[in-house]
Amino acid sequence: MALSRIGSAKLFLKFFFSFVVSGVFIGAAFLFAPAGYASSPEDIVFPVTELGDCGSERECRAYCDDFSHIEACVAFAEKHNLMSAEEAAEARRFADAGISSGPGGCTSEDSCEIYCDNISHIEECIAFGESHGLISPDELSEAKLVAAALASGAALPGGCNSKDSCEAYCEDGAHIEECIAFAEAAGFMDHEELEEVRRILPLMQSGEMPGGCQNKRECEAYCNNDAHFGECLSFAEKAGFISTEEAEIARKTGGKGPGGCVRDECETYCDNSAHQEECFAFAKEHGLISDEEFREIEHGMEEFRRVLSDAPPVVIECLNDVLGTDLLADIRAGRGMPPRDSESGIRGCFEVFGSEMRDEGKHKIEEFLNSVPQPVADCVRERAGDVITLIEQGEFRGGESDIRPIMDACFREFTPEEGFILDFDSAETDGHSVPGGDVRTFINIDSIPPFARECVERKLQGDVDRRDIGHVIENCVREFLPNETMPVPHDIDSFERFERPEMIMHDNDGFEMNPPEFNGGFEPIDMPHDAVGGQFEGEFREPFQEEFQRQFEEQYQQQYEQEFQRQFEDIEGQYRSFDSFDGGTYTAPADAPQSVVPNGSLLGNVLTVVNYLLGY
Repeated sequence: MALSRIGSAKLFLKFFFSFVVSGVFIGAAFLFAPAGYASSPEDIVFPVTELGDCGSERECRAYCDDFSHIEACVAFAEKHNLMSAEEAAEARRFADAGISSGPGGCTSEDSCEIYCDNISHIEECIAFGESHGLISPDELSEAKLVAAALASGAALPGGCNSKDSCEAYCEDGAHIEECIAFAEAAGFMDHEELEEVRRILPLMQSGEMPGGCQNKRECEAYCNNDAHFGECLSFAEKAGFISTEEAEIARKTGGKGPGGCVRDECETYCDNSAHQEECFAFAKEHGLISDEEFREIEHGMEEFRRVLSDAPPVVIECLNDVLGTDLLADIRAGRGMPPRDSESGIRGCFEVFGSEMRDEGKHKIEEFLNSVPQPVADCVRERAGDVITLIEQGEFRGGESDIRPIMDACFREFTPEEGFILDFDSAETDGHSVPGGDVRTFINIDSIPPFARECVERKLQGDVDRRDIGHVIENCVREFLPNETMPVPHDIDSFERFERPEMIMHDNDGFEMNPPEFNGGFEPIDMPHDAVGGQFEGEFREPFQEEFQRQFEEQYQQQYEQEFQRQFEDIEGQYRSFDSFDGGTYTAPADAPQSVVPNGSLLGNVLTVVNYLLGY
């Protein structure tokens, strides 16, 4: 950048006069076509019929110097490939404008150049070029900056007043600062560019430039030679254009990237999916990315492929247009990556589907909140506050962390964590306490083993803390188990004929299920009442009780979980097709778990359904 700007600062006056003159007299491009553009004398056969039968280069030049002959000269130049398509188009615009003369009445390249080379005619020449569309917007903007600087009293460097004189003056290294100062006054260079130029200026003046180069063209030619790589790299580091770390990387790589690419070529090379594996290997080998960064990239691509696997057809169709069918197929197969310039296009594809998914999200969250027990729904609505409102309005831009802790707390507060499911829908509570009265009003007494029901009813009289209910039931079961018939040790692993009443899950507003009936049991033995029996009870009663309780809970929980798994999958199937759009970016639903196993409570499974509903 600095070398480019130094070259521009030295030569900008040359360019300024050049584009003003060439813009005014754009037809000059074809004036030199027959002679100047011909690759050999044989290309032009005199006399040239199309050019008024001109018999020599000088005659043809004079013929095309006349504005009235523009059409014929341009046609001849195009026919013989003496002008580029762009030059021909420029010349035709000049002809179509009906221009017969330039500023000051000039009628040839020489006369127009002489006229516009005079600094006093700059504004007239610029106005002529602008009015006829002969100067590009960028050139016009820079020309006006220079003209404005002159009009405000700024003096051209060294008092130069023509292209040749200004070029000669600013090519002299001794005048660089003066020419740069004029460029700054004219607004030709911004502050950052000026700082870069001033940083490199002392090196130029002291002769420390690589190979003694003095402008961009010379320096690029010198540094493009591999033999000068080390010298140019050291100069760039010394001038502060690259950091020490960047210089070290350049030394490691030899200044070339994968496939021998240099500079901008590397971006093009590595954007090609066929080269991406090579580019990543190159980056890792030379320490351009850390192992952690590489893992993050791989993880990001895994997530992107996961999203693609669940993306609806409308998104895939859009991505095919943005990335191309082949590249998208490579990405999905794990063989490619999206190019860096495709980010906005990819985002746009998901935004196409976003509004539809927000509407669907609103519907699903409402449906879900209506399906859970009312105390849970009320709790979530109250504590989630604006989050629920935003979801229902289709404007939620948050994530799981914004709502899941609230749902977790509500489910823990309003659903028991024991295996005996309660029905608090009809009970008025203060959050933890359950009012006294008939215990049958808030638990399903039939779900309690017959031998423990009386104990449970007795201990749950009066106001109780609902968090203690599970412990009361457990203690009652434990208290009465020793008085029941116990299995002998070798029968503990067999519960085939142990009869247990069905346990029913009460939930009038949400899930309702009946865990499987546990039929059968095991052969009982009579507990001896003699001394042997006393010894049996004394030595084996406690471990038998503990083992019985453990296996009882384990066996029942296993069958409970199997039934819950079946019913959960039925519920889950209602929402599996739901996908959500969150924060302007489509997020596919999480993959369904291979096995949904309750953690002893309804909470873990219901939150899994919640995740589906919110698209986490």
